[in-house]
Amino acid sequence: MNSCQKTWISFSVAAMILLGSSGCATTNYQYGIGEATQPTPIAHPSAKFGNVFNNKVSVGGDHPTVDRIEKMVQTPRRVVGKLFNKEPLTEAETEEARQESIAISQEFLQANGLGDVKIDVRCYEPAEQWRRLKANDEIAPIWKYTGGTINHIGYTLLPRRAFHSNSYNPFTNTLSLNSTDAVDAIYHAADAKQHQKHKHVGAYAMAQRLPVVPIFHTAAVSQDVIGYAKAKQDWELEKKLYPATYSRVGATAVRQAVNFGAISNTAFPRAPLLQLAGRSVGNVTGRLVAKQRESENARLADVKQAETIEEQE
Repeated sequence: MNSCQKTWISFSVAAMILLGSSGCATTNYQYGIGEATQPTPIAHPSAKFGNVFNNKVSVGGDHPTVDRIEKMVQTPRRVVGKLFNKEPLTEAETEEARQESIAISQEFLQANGLGDVKIDVRCYEPAEQWRRLKANDEIAPIWKYTGGTINHIGYTLLPRRAFHSNSYNPFTNTLSLNSTDAVDAIYHAADAKQHQKHKHVGAYAMAQRLPVVPIFHTAAVSQDVIGYAKAKQDWELEKKLYPATYSRVGATAVRQAVNFGAISNTAFPRAPLLQLAGRSVGNVTGRLVAKQRESENARLADVKQAETIEEQE
């Protein structure tokens, strides 16, 4: 079997996992991280951070060095946006979108009993992250000072704030929100839940460096977050989640194929293009699933309306 066949088999397996999980997720959503933990679903949280029901939120201030890197990194994106006549968000629109990202991820965390997850908004604080790493008693020292240290080095050298990249760090139990994409924010909140479901969080986090495991993790996160949107009966969120989650599985599958030899070294220069292809195929698949779900919803609505009319007659 050649490398190309292995690559697409890997992607096909990932697609089938996702189609069989998140695409068919029921509204019988499992709130919490265990059978004994069933938090009551809550309404949209207050924007007033600081009360006992909210996760601790830290908002970063000015950071000249990181801000210069951010400007350099984001310039190409702005240029491309202008070429496609895409106007950048105003300051007010950016703040509104960021508040929505915070609120939607916080709502998910609270509904699932994850009030201990810290939320950092545009923060770059290596010293604070190291303090959280050392203070996290949920992680065994062997994982804390191996995988946790590797994560900390990446956080320090490649500040996600500059790349507008969201992430969840299980070693510090921190959800970092650096973009204005609410769908991406809630996805990473679900990533936190998937990690916290496991008794040995550190070992599970380290397992993500093994072959194939990240594909199953990505599919599980996708299943959970789509199931959450269905349980809330939030069709607008659910519709946006399908292409976002499917594209992640596609990119993850191709990345695994590259990293662990399904694609030969001679093809490595093409790896970024292959990952983009995997993401694109996943995105298209997700849009098709969303369209199918929309048709099902419309059909069910018609049936319900007909039953109502019949009862009235």
